[in-house]
Amino acid sequence: MEERRTYRRFPAQFNVTLRRTTGSSEPIEAKSANLSSLGLRAFVHERVEVGEKFIVEVADTSFAGDQLVIGEGEVVRVESPQESTTDPFKIGIRFIDPDESTIQRLLKTIQLRNLAEARQRSRAQRDQQKRKSFGF
Repeated sequence: MEERRTYRRFPAQFNVTLRRTTGSSEPIEAKSANLSSLGLRAFVHERVEVGEKFIVEVADTSFAGDQLVIGEGEVVRVESPQESTTDPFKIGIRFIDPDESTIQRLLKTIQLRNLAEARQRSRAQRDQQKRKSFGF
């Protein structure tokens, strides 16, 4: 499938905190699905509306090393859960005023993690093939 986007999306699962820029001060906890230079796809259990604006923070210190503020983002898509009321909403956030250095740091971390995971899977497959060839 050909990628039609200007900026590539990278699969990445990390905890995100969304803080509304107006209204309620209660943060919304989310889990990312992917990240690009222009936006984020995430899963949330609280309904949000297209057009709502949030300050987007990476809340997963094990992922980024410390809490990072990406910047302001606007919800551009909301997909309601299909069947179960316990399933999360899928949302798309377009960054409005992102901290470019933070996004580049995150993307580099994601790429390095994805590469390390791919290498690990490749080694495991080679080891399994070797065991099979030796009759184990």
